[in-house]
Amino acid sequence: MSSRREYDLILLGATGYTGMLTTQYIFKSLPLDLKWAIAGRNKGKLEQLARSLMPENSSRQPPDILVVNLNNKELDGLAKRTRLVISTVGPFLLYGSETFAACARNGTHYLDCNGEIPWLKNMIHQYDKVAKETGSIMIPCCGFDCVPSDLSTWLAARYIRRHFNAQTGRVDVCIHGVQGGISGGTLASVLQAFELHSLRHLYNAHAPYSLSPRQPSPTVPIKRTSIWTKVLGLLWIKRLGWMAYQPQGPVDRAIVHRSWGLLESTTVAYGHNFDFHAWFKIWGPVAAILWHLGGLMLAPLILLRPVRKLLPKLWYEPGGGAGQGKIENNWFEYRCVAEADTPTKPKQKALVRMRYESDPYIFTAVALGEAARILLWQNDTWAHKFGGGVLTSATLGDHYVSRLRAAGVTMEVQADDPVYKGKDPFIKSTPPDTEPNYPTGTKFWFTVIALCVILILGGLDANIVATAVPSITNHFHTLADVGWYSSAFRLCTCAFQFGFAKLYTLFSIKIVFMTSNVIFLVGSVLCATAASSTMFIVGRAVTGLGFAGELAGCFAVLAHILPLNRRPVFAGLMAINLPIGTVSLAVMFFLFSDPRTRQEDDLTLAQKIRELDLVSNCLFIPSLTALFIALSWAGTKYPWSDGKVIGLFVVFAVLLTVFLINQYRRGDSAALPFRIIKNRNVIAGFIFTTCTNSMTNVLEWYLPTYYQVVRSRSPSESGYLMIPILAGMMLGLLLQGIGTTTFGYYAPFMVLGSVCMPIAAGLMTTYNPHTSLAQIILYSGLAGFGGGIGFQGPQAAIQTTLSAADLNLGIGVILFGQSMGPAVFIAIAQVIFTNQLSSRLEGVVPGLTPAYIAERGLGDIKNMVPMQQWDEVSRSIDRSLTRTWYLSVALGCTTVVGSLLIEWRSVKQKQS
Repeated sequence: MSSRREYDLILLGATGYTGMLTTQYIFKSLPLDLKWAIAGRNKGKLEQLARSLMPENSSRQPPDILVVNLNNKELDGLAKRTRLVISTVGPFLLYGSETFAACARNGTHYLDCNGEIPWLKNMIHQYDKVAKETGSIMIPCCGFDCVPSDLSTWLAARYIRRHFNAQTGRVDVCIHGVQGGISGGTLASVLQAFELHSLRHLYNAHAPYSLSPRQPSPTVPIKRTSIWTKVLGLLWIKRLGWMAYQPQGPVDRAIVHRSWGLLESTTVAYGHNFDFHAWFKIWGPVAAILWHLGGLMLAPLILLRPVRKLLPKLWYEPGGGAGQGKIENNWFEYRCVAEADTPTKPKQKALVRMRYESDPYIFTAVALGEAARILLWQNDTWAHKFGGGVLTSATLGDHYVSRLRAAGVTMEVQADDPVYKGKDPFIKSTPPDTEPNYPTGTKFWFTVIALCVILILGGLDANIVATAVPSITNHFHTLADVGWYSSAFRLCTCAFQFGFAKLYTLFSIKIVFMTSNVIFLVGSVLCATAASSTMFIVGRAVTGLGFAGELAGCFAVLAHILPLNRRPVFAGLMAINLPIGTVSLAVMFFLFSDPRTRQEDDLTLAQKIRELDLVSNCLFIPSLTALFIALSWAGTKYPWSDGKVIGLFVVFAVLLTVFLINQYRRGDSAALPFRIIKNRNVIAGFIFTTCTNSMTNVLEWYLPTYYQVVRSRSPSESGYLMIPILAGMMLGLLLQGIGTTTFGYYAPFMVLGSVCMPIAAGLMTTYNPHTSLAQIILYSGLAGFGGGIGFQGPQAAIQTTLSAADLNLGIGVILFGQSMGPAVFIAIAQVIFTNQLSSRLEGVVPGLTPAYIAERGLGDIKNMVPMQQWDEVSRSIDRSLTRTWYLSVALGCTTVVGSLLIEWRSVKQKQS
């Protein structure tokens, strides 16, 4: 290739997300005498990009601008004008082939950042030989997708060869941690592959040796994957930990095995028995199983064209991605364990660590820029010695490693010490521990178990009554109080939420928490011994008061026993454990220790009482009480136009207004400071939590009525049929906790929940007396999954974005919405159901009015109706229930406001 060409380098696709980052890196990092141009189809965008470069370094000349269409004639002309083309035009399956072919035909070096193996396999088949003949060095997949795995393997093999004088056997590379999302272009490339290729074609194209110029010897023993890994996804690798399947793994495996095939006849060969695997590090075996099973259930969704059409609308457009402010604190780290291929045991191993303290897409820009530097100004790499062809980043060897290190990429290699028992073999590389001294071992685990038990007791108390509602109404001979069985509990839970948030801020966390647990148990005793509906409601109210303190306390304790990035998975686990209440009290009393130093500890008792803002609580609690009484009376006991109902709504509005004025006057000393209310994440989290919990509770509250009255199931059978919705929620909670802890981001799970919830609730409105059991399980399970997959997102957002001083108050707002929403909307649902039922049965059962239904209950209605008319009555009850569930559909749709408004931050991100 002639060195007298007009340009050293042309960057094609410069105005896309990766293209802009690459342009910026080349401009600031490559030599001043570089002759280069940026190319694309939109001249205006190219000029704007060129102008944006100048403030960074005005002493440099901006790149030339070339407008080019993606056809053979113009791309051939472009390739003849430059020594090297960097292509960031994707999806490559649609837009990359002509550029690749033009470079191969014209002896122009080529780099790209694709991860599209089926397309690359086709390009190798067509143009590898052509590139060798023209001297074109073509290195695709030169970005975050493949370079870390490819270079980690190369470094490990070199270390084994030099220090152990051996070939390399098995190599396991894992993403040890990553902070960063995907761009619109990456998503478009993935979706396009499924649009244009069959599953069989994709499977064959991603076979381990699909890109390799040579296949493994038939004499090489095949290492079988264990049944535990295949079925449950369980794999533990020493020095790496628990592993999960990596979605990008097949791409890495194909590229690394191509490197093996290319280098096998050189002095840097890996070895005949070389075998590469790519993984994703995950927390614990339970997380690995859930990741695996969740992937098996969710992955097939991408095969559905409507899902593929929907995903881009929920994400960045192709060419778009997160802004500079959102990615500046991102990072990633790869780890590698490579075995020497020797008969001795234990086998000698090399360990590799690669880390970059910036976004993966910025790393791609660095990888492309430094590879370009080597291709243009070096001539002694294996890539140059091959003389051309479709190669890999590993063929750039030592020069590439040195350049990436100079650009800020940490790459360390060392021998494994088999005697070493510590958690991290890279001791010297691990940053000093600047986190608080969190509890560990038995003390930590028993505290977590106690929190799980306490939360699940409260969760059961909030929801288990729903299954017994038909029987309770028959026992007390009233339907009028049904709404209060839930609302009394929810009212006290949400009304005292801000008060408890202040108590945990000002007083001993342990003492307040223990007191809350005692109140909860007293309320449970009152419910168990209630002789009347009124007494039962009082017990529910006392229990709700105790649960308000427990709920706020669990998250206050969690903040003091776990670092931020590990809280989501444990918050999810807290929702699925089995209860033994009194044991939990003992565990918390003996094992949890209060934080040693808090600014509030210096306040006197009188100052703490003033900080509690008791006046605001005396305004807030009666206002909510007036609201709930009005909702329970309106349309049933009294018409909406009745003076009593209107008066209660007026009392609610007046007291709430005075409460808000008082909050504004008190400023930062208020029970709920306005700086908390105005926070974007608090608003979004409140909307999402309120609507999510309300949707699932309305469904759960009336499902037992459907099972027991419409389907004539017993209460115990009804309880069994509630399992799908609860199991779906448990699975969603765990997947979100694990996913947030692993990837850092909570917002995608909230968006997924906003998609699933209205669909599931809509499907449940199709229930009728003859709906199949399979449909009941599927629809209710999806509803639970939709409610669970995003449920912990708002709490993760609050803990990520608010300061430690505001954390309890922010969590208090979320927990308030979590309790207030169901209390309000179950009362509204009760009004809808009662009025729907009375209007439908008025002609069948003479004298049936909302007031009569409220006073007698559904059991008495059944006794009033002749058996020959019961089918008609049953259908009417069914239709009334499904119309009530339209409220859940509306609530599910409303959650999208919160999920899209929430800030995209990561629990792994460094907080300022």
